[in-house]
Amino acid sequence: MTPPNSEPLLKNAQAQVYALLSAYSSRILLHGSVNDDPTDNPIIIPADKLRPNSHPRFFLRRSMRDDCLWVSDLPRHTEPNAAGNAADALRSNGFPCVLDGASQLLRIDLSLAGYKALLAPLPHAPPPLPANEALHPAYALCRLLLLHHAPLDRQPLEPLRGVLIAASQPNAVALLHQIPAWHEQSAARLRERKPLSHAAGRVLAEWLVSVC
Repeated sequence: MTPPNSEPLLKNAQAQVYALLSAYSSRILLHGSVNDDPTDNPIIIPADKLRPNSHPRFFLRRSMRDDCLWVSDLPRHTEPNAAGNAADALRSNGFPCVLDGASQLLRIDLSLAGYKALLAPLPHAPPPLPANEALHPAYALCRLLLLHHAPLDRQPLEPLRGVLIAASQPNAVALLHQIPAWHEQSAARLRERKPLSHAAGRVLAEWLVSVC
């Protein structure tokens, strides 16, 4: 279950990535660069700049790893130059990406500004203790992360991505299964006096409200 406040921005961002990839899949891009008219929202691309392919052959799906949010196999279905141009356009529009040469996959993420926009409506404090005891480990991790503030650019992004990816699943099992590992990683960072993922704690706080 995707948290309600972050869901619209995540869906919008994914739709923008898909439209941009579709444009490069069909090698049709209107009016030159999609970056000609910047907007206040760093993860919005003006719709009139893109013309999606009617029959795109590639996929764009949520990543199964915490090194990015999305994965696309566009490079398998277009010319190398087109795939490279698509990657450059993604980066210039707030979507950092890496081309995995071995698998011919694009690994696509949000920029720091994009993550800040995503986090803006999320809570800074944990919700009340859930009645469902199965959620207590997630609640404990949420409280721990929210106790440790740090600028987003100093926080590890892997836990944030991991929580966002797991929270998008249709039930709580995927997220709850990963709580022990995230807790262990957070404890290790505390021992090393490194910043924790306060941002992941905010997503967890929203997720806990949505499942209670």
